[in-house]
Amino acid sequence: MKKQEYNNFVIMSAKDMEQWLRESFVSDDCQHLETFKLKKIETDWSKRRTCSRGGWYHGVNGPGINIAMNRTCKATYNQSTRWYEYASFDRNKDIGGFYYYDPEDSLIATVAHEVAHAAQYHRYYSNPSVESRDKPHGRLFKYYYKALRRKFVNPYLPDQAVLEREYKKEIKEIRFDEFKFAAKPA
Repeated sequence: MKKQEYNNFVIMSAKDMEQWLRESFVSDDCQHLETFKLKKIETDWSKRRTCSRGGWYHGVNGPGINIAMNRTCKATYNQSTRWYEYASFDRNKDIGGFYYYDPEDSLIATVAHEVAHAAQYHRYYSNPSVESRDKPHGRLFKYYYKALRRKFVNPYLPDQAVLEREYKKEIKEIRFDEFKFAAKPA
């Protein structure tokens, strides 16, 4: 995929997630999502940019996301690759890390992660009561993120058991090669 295609993929995915959250979460507890609209969706291809961000952007007075594309869209060369989440929930079956071949899998998960942050901050700024304030990766974030992952990411991931075996085998081979290289006499 070319850069512009990746950029379009981010924009369309974020808009799909935004609309789905607005339409799917209509309970009293989530009424604030009726007005959820991402006011900023940006991609950043700078090699210096290492982190994506989702949250409230004061410059546009609304929620938004900015995706670190150079890091997220790395080629996998058809090798099983591990996508890590924050350590506190990396092993969670719904919102944790996973294995993939296609960089689009990594990209859509990153978009879902950042849209969950944007929805979380939208709740806080649209209803600034004490109860709506939460830690960045707290209960509310995980609630939105889990819903987004279940809808937009997890059903489309390849067989995780197969990819995990391949990944561990590849890592073992790399370590063995490094050991052989390091063990050669001078």
